[in-house]
Amino acid sequence: MNNGGQMDIITSLQGTIAKYLSVVQFASWHVLKRNIENIYMRFPEKVEKNLEYQVLYPLLRYGIIEVARRPESDRLVYCLGQDLILRTENNGGVKIIPSENSIECIQITNFETAEINREDSLAVLERLPSMYAVITNWDKSETEMRYVYKRFSENHFRTARDTSYPDIYTSGDRVYSSKYVRVKNGTLYRIPEKEDNIDGLNIASSYLEIIKGYPLFFVNRNGLTCKTFHGTLPFVICRALILCDPMLLIDGRVRNKHVHIHKITDAHIKELKRIFGEKAVGEARSE
Repeated sequence: MNNGGQMDIITSLQGTIAKYLSVVQFASWHVLKRNIENIYMRFPEKVEKNLEYQVLYPLLRYGIIEVARRPESDRLVYCLGQDLILRTENNGGVKIIPSENSIECIQITNFETAEINREDSLAVLERLPSMYAVITNWDKSETEMRYVYKRFSENHFRTARDTSYPDIYTSGDRVYSSKYVRVKNGTLYRIPEKEDNIDGLNIASSYLEIIKGYPLFFVNRNGLTCKTFHGTLPFVICRALILCDPMLLIDGRVRNKHVHIHKITDAHIKELKRIFGEKAVGEARSE
């Protein structure tokens, strides 16, 4: 199946999830994932990769579905976000519309006529704590580790020879086994489950990328390139970058392996370095 056929299936599933949430209002991640799998079985053609990452994660990145918390259980649930309209140059805008069978991004000519409570991308970044501060607020652990967890590897679990290094570890070799992150000072923290923090694994993974010497971003004269937008980058950072350059939803850049943000300032770069660490942004290089 070609990429166009895969995208048709993915956008159809995203539209179905949007329609489902418009009826039930709130649903757990497990319920959303189960519904996707059930609907997907009706398609004669199949996509090549994990449905959870291809269908649900983009909806979170773009703000089409939002995270809420049930007061009686303190567990996370998901709901349909309000109509999302992002301002572009010359008072234009990009409107994201979840329809019955797809998710559409359309260009609008007059931003001012839309009723919207829009946040500035820089203001979002300025409110965020550093990834290290978030991790060190998680529960400490002295659990004996047996495996290194390789998130995007075909075989997720590898026997750990030395668990003293900064990495993601687990005591069991099952997908549902609890996962832990060892930080640079040697302390082990338990990564929250998806039901408690949907971004927990992204935060831990991003932190490890930086301390192992792999920048998340590269800057040149044309803007900022993010190489982990579809992988380990926390969702709230993705949303801030989209706010910075909404046209990437229209021109297709958001679907590229490495997402390039045209509209970026020195202030944005400063905040990204504060959040992730000085080495998060690589040296300028030509494209």
